[in-house]
Amino acid sequence: YVDAAIVANNPTLLAMKEARNIWPNRPIGCVVSLGCGKVTNRDGRSGRSGLTYWAGTLLSMPMEVYRIHKEFQASLPYINGDLPPPLYFRLEPPTGEYELDESRRKVLDQMCEVTRKYVRAKKAKLDRLALTLLSLSDEQAGSAAALLEQIHTCLADERDVQDALKRRKDVEA
Repeated sequence: YVDAAIVANNPTLLAMKEARNIWPNRPIGCVVSLGCGKVTNRDGRSGRSGLTYWAGTLLSMPMEVYRIHKEFQASLPYINGDLPPPLYFRLEPPTGEYELDESRRKVLDQMCEVTRKYVRAKKAKLDRLALTLLSLSDEQAGSAAALLEQIHTCLADERDVQDALKRRKDVEA
C-alpha cells in the first residue's frame, strides 16, 4: 500500500475489497472512514475555465476523496447481498489548508480547536457510530441479518440511540 496522495487519499474502496478477500462470506456491519481533514476553502483561483484549470482538475480526479466517498455510499445497498447494508460513517473535520508536515504550535492548536468543534457538532453522528460498534461487538447478538436490521431500526430515532447508549452504560456500571 502506497499513499501520500499517490494511490488512495481515501482508501475506503480498497479496504472493502481487502475485507471481501479475507472474509468472502461474512456480511459487513459497519465501515468507518476517517479523514485527516477537509480543506474548507477550495480552489482559490478565480477562473474556472482554461486549459490550466481543466488539466489540474482532470489530474486530481483519481485522488478525489469526496468522489470515493460518494462512490462508496452508492455501493452500500449491494455490499451484503440480500442482507441489510452496512452502516457507513465518514468523519472528516474541516481543518483548512496546511502542509502535511505542519508543526507550528499555534497552527496545531487551531487544528485541535477546529476538530473539537467538529466533534461537538457531530455528537449525534458519533453517538450513532458508538452504538453501532458496541452492538456489532456484542457476543450475545443473534444472526447477522437480525443484528443489522435491529441496528438500522434503532439508529432511525435519536431518542432510541440515547436510550440504548444509556442502557449499555447502566449494564456496564
